[in-house]
Amino acid sequence: MTRGLGRVPGVIDASHPYRPRHMSNTTMADGHSEVTWTPPDDWGNPVGNVHGGYIALLIDDVAGMALLSVIGTGAPTVSLQVDYLHGMPLGREYIGRGEVVRVGKATAIVDVHVYDTDDVMVARGKCYFQLPSTWRDRKDALPAT
Repeated sequence: MTRGLGRVPGVIDASHPYRPRHMSNTTMADGHSEVTWTPPDDWGNPVGNVHGGYIALLIDDVAGMALLSVIGTGAPTVSLQVDYLHGMPLGREYIGRGEVVRVGKATAIVDVHVYDTDDVMVARGKCYFQLPSTWRDRKDALPAT
């Protein structure tokens, strides 16, 4: 295991097949990520929709994958905002798409949109990450202006 990679052990490049639970068709490259997600029946709330905590988990993981494709290592989430736009019934498949908005010296911002199979956006989120010191201290960093 490479030191400092946190919860994504063994990652040596952005093509690593990181597949969190209940996700398939995982892709991540060039600051983008996309997954197909099928939440299990026991992740529901009393009215038969996916519990919001699991939707937040999806958004956090999809955002992390998009960022991983840029910086090549994991980074801790320091803030996560989720907007629940529509109920997400259990028994359906969803698509999560992440896009890195900004990578600075110390923090990064990633947006995630979640769609149902009818291409309706059902949730969206924004994650802020604290970048590791190895990113801040890299030799290819542009000088401050």
